[in-house]
Amino acid sequence: MLPHELLGEEVVTCIALLDGATLTEDAVKSFVKDKLESYKRPERVLFFEEREFPMASSDKVKSSEMKELAIKRLKDQG
Repeated sequence: MLPHELLGEEVVTCIALLDGATLTEDAVKSFVKDKLESYKRPERVLFFEEREFPMASSDKVKSSEMKELAIKRLKDQG
């Protein structure tokens, strides 16, 4: 969940693609359309390289740092 001016928060999905793999935001949204309730579906889909994900020593993504990275990416995209 990322901050949203009007709604308070919005769902954003961050995906790391394997080398050579391709995926689009529309494909992700189409995939989850029948699998998730509308309030759980991502409004935005962001793609990152795996090395960009901030990882903890336990091999888990540091969610607070990932959130900040996603906010920065959205601001850069305009």
